[in-house]
Amino acid sequence: MLQTTSLPPPGRVYSVMIDAGSTGTRAQVFAFRHLPGQKGLILDDSEVFKMKKSIAALGTGTVGSGGVFFKPLMEKLRKKIPGVRRRQRTPIALHATAGLRLIGEEQAETALEEARKALNISGFLFQEDWVSILEEQEEASHAWTTVNFLKGHFHGHKGITKRLGALDLGGASMQMVFERENGDEAVDTGEEDDDNLEGRNEAPENEDLAGDDAVSIEEADYTVSVFGDDYPLHSTSHLGLGLFDFTKKLYTLFDREGVLEEGNPCFRKGKVFANKELRFGVPGTEESRTVTMTGDGDFERCVASAEITIATFSKLRSKKSVLPKGKPFYAFAYFYDRTVRLGLPITPTKAQLIAKGRELCETPPDVRVERDFDQACAEFSYVYTLLKIFTDDFASKDVQIRFEQYIDGHMLGWALGAALDIVQPVMHKQLALEHEPLIAA
Repeated sequence: MLQTTSLPPPGRVYSVMIDAGSTGTRAQVFAFRHLPGQKGLILDDSEVFKMKKSIAALGTGTVGSGGVFFKPLMEKLRKKIPGVRRRQRTPIALHATAGLRLIGEEQAETALEEARKALNISGFLFQEDWVSILEEQEEASHAWTTVNFLKGHFHGHKGITKRLGALDLGGASMQMVFERENGDEAVDTGEEDDDNLEGRNEAPENEDLAGDDAVSIEEADYTVSVFGDDYPLHSTSHLGLGLFDFTKKLYTLFDREGVLEEGNPCFRKGKVFANKELRFGVPGTEESRTVTMTGDGDFERCVASAEITIATFSKLRSKKSVLPKGKPFYAFAYFYDRTVRLGLPITPTKAQLIAKGRELCETPPDVRVERDFDQACAEFSYVYTLLKIFTDDFASKDVQIRFEQYIDGHMLGWALGAALDIVQPVMHKQLALEHEPLIAA
């Protein structure tokens, strides 16, 4: 009996990547096209299916088995990808980022094992090691692959001389990754190493707040392979310098200095924030507290406070933090949300950044704003401070940063790069279907 399911177009290759977030679960289906005579793929379409539940619940035993948990997603995936044989040759993987570890190692592993059991019987192509918590280096390299794949910088294009670097600001970590050329790692600014740079804020009296593990830095040189070609990368991952983890540290310093509730420079000037719940602390000592604050919004003071916080909790102000000259970078995730979504252009000038910062910090208290605007002054000041560091206080004119969240309608992040990683070795199995007889599904 012939299969009646509508067939995908010739050269179609699918890959499924599940992003196991701390607040929900997203399954992304990527539909690629393989052109005869080419070794690469072209992305034709992508679709996201979401659940509000996090797989963290699987670690507590409160939501039943992994099979029950993933059933709604699997039903949607089977409708999206036609044919039993095609699904059997379509790779499916699940990755979580470091935030999953916050529920505890034992519970996290229990959740991942339940996910493995569910994907193993899903009807898709699956391997046990395709379920994991991504290491920072993996997250960075997948993000780099995503950006450059969507810009067409692979596919055997010999004319590409400058592949893009990637800057990814998440809630818990920040990733910087670029292609090494002639053995370069980063730029030497000629300044002293570490954070004792002239004209920059320091906080030696706060060094005891940081602890040994306040910010984990993973710096690495390695090679990734995309469609058979090797690319040497350099990445630096800062676990603990994501947007939300940074604000916890900032508020911890304000609390110690006595300016959290009165004279806070990172909340709107003159605005009283009654019963505001804030998160404080560093990993291992975090707490939530409800406070009442009167803002004293001042962009310059808030930026100075951000610089002190960075100096206290990290080595980000070392000479290796300036981005390499002449290498264009795409900045996405919270880099995009806290710039372009606030009305800035994708390549803002220093003057435009300062004007936006002053606007956010000094918006009068009687002006109606969205609820999540409360922390906009603090969060934007952090992004601005990072840009100062990356560009050597905007002195390095050859550093090119562009804020983007989508390329041709496809979202930037690690998921597409990870989907490409698992589909490359097995895509020939899907392509072979075009030469096999049709049978009943």
